[in-house]
Amino acid sequence: MNLNELHERLTRLSDSERAYQAGFYFDGWEALPKVKVGGREVYRLQDSHNTPLSGHGESLSSTDNLTRLLAQERFAIKRNSRFNPVPEHIHSYVELNYVYAGQCPQVVDGTPVLLNENQVLLIDTDCPHSIGILEEGDIMLSLLIPKEFLRDNLFLRFSQGSVLSDFFINAINV
Repeated sequence: MNLNELHERLTRLSDSERAYQAGFYFDGWEALPKVKVGGREVYRLQDSHNTPLSGHGESLSSTDNLTRLLAQERFAIKRNSRFNPVPEHIHSYVELNYVYAGQCPQVVDGTPVLLNENQVLLIDTDCPHSIGILEEGDIMLSLLIPKEFLRDNLFLRFSQGSVLSDFFINAINV
C-alpha cells in the first residue's frame, strides 16, 4: 500500500459513519459493564481488544502485512469512527492516539484535551477517557498495546528513570 492508497483508505467513509452522519447513534456501549472510577460510572471494555466494538471504529490491521505480527502480540490498530462520540470508558491496555488529520476533542480523567493534526496522546491503563464527535476531516488512529507486550518486550529497551519508561512500568504494574 502506498501513501495515496493509505490516505484514501483513512479518509473514506465507512458504512457505519454514513449511518452516523444520517443521525444513527451507536448504542453498543450499553451492553458493556460499568464500573465506578473517581466517583463516576464509566464503561469497562473487555481485555479482548483486538476485535473493536461492532460498528464503532474500523480495524486497520485486518488486511495488511502487519496482521500476523499484530495478532500474535494482540495489538489492534483502528481508525476511530467519525460523527459519533465515544463515552467515558476504561480498559486494561495502553492506548496511543495519533491525529492523522484535523483535530480530536477528548476528555482524559476529567481534563479536556484537544489533539490537533500530528499530535499523539498516550493513555494509561484504566484511565477514564472519552472522545468527542469527529467531523469528516478529523482522522484519529488508535494503537492498542497490551500490558503483556510491554512487560515482555519493552522493559529491556528503555533507559531507567526516563519519563517514558516510568509511564510504561506504571501502566504494567497497576
